[in-house]
Amino acid sequence: MIFSVSYSTRDVHLEWGHDLSAYISEKVALPGFLVNPPTVRKSVVEYPMGYYDHLAADFSLHRELIFYVMEHYVPSSLLVILSWVSFWLSIEATPARASLGITTVLTLTTLSSSARNQLPKVSYTKAIDIWMLVCSFFVFAALLEFAISSYNYIARKKQIERKKRSQKQLQDALELEYTPMNADEEHCRTCAKYQRKLVNSDATLAKQTDSGNTVKPKNIDKYARFLFPAAFLLFNIVYWPSYLV
Repeated sequence: MIFSVSYSTRDVHLEWGHDLSAYISEKVALPGFLVNPPTVRKSVVEYPMGYYDHLAADFSLHRELIFYVMEHYVPSSLLVILSWVSFWLSIEATPARASLGITTVLTLTTLSSSARNQLPKVSYTKAIDIWMLVCSFFVFAALLEFAISSYNYIARKKQIERKKRSQKQLQDALELEYTPMNADEEHCRTCAKYQRKLVNSDATLAKQTDSGNTVKPKNIDKYARFLFPAAFLLFNIVYWPSYLV
């Protein structure tokens, strides 16, 4: 800013030149920033002694994104995508899915701490803070999805085992009740009645097993394979135009 302290507008007028007002030398460079051409403005300020001309030049800096994209955004995106690999693993591969989920969570936490340490500590929320927070949410949600599907798988497996034991007990009871008699005709009627009751018991047990879990564990993984990428893509569509425009 340029202004006169001793002379008011009655004595001197300050104006920017039309041909060359303000410029930045090509040798001036700031690491990590792009310096845009300055914009000049003039204002008249009133003081008790009179009016005084003020000339000001505004220099705007834009942070270079390529470094942060390659250093933070790309690795965090790859970690989020890597956490989705567990959706294609077998529900019985508990060690592989658990280790993959925990590794991605810890790695993303370290990456987020490194990104915050490289930036100035300010009171407001930065764009990269929102990005890291959402990426952490997706990675944690993938780990939580594994826990839910694994719990449903174990619960459904135990339920099937209980139904099989009940079916075995029912079969033993029916076999004891309908023991074949000596007469051939009575034996045929007894066997037919036994087979009908056995078929009805099998259908009843299968219906109870299916109704016990409305969503199968494998279906949870199938839904997650589409919901997680779609939600992350939607977040990117909203995030990047909001901070780049």
